Amino acid sequence: MTSPAAVLWDLDGTIVDTEPLWMAAETALAARHGATWTEEDGLALV
Repeated sequence: MTSPAAVLWDLDGTIVDTEPLWMAAETALAARHGATWTEEDGLALV
């Protein structure tokens, strides 16, 4: 039996839900630069 050349893991939404963390980071980044970022802005990128 040969070893696999690579292994892919689908973490986001399967093992870990990172969407709320991304939303918080995007909001904080926008605020730091004097802008606003809404949930609708983030969802438009999904």
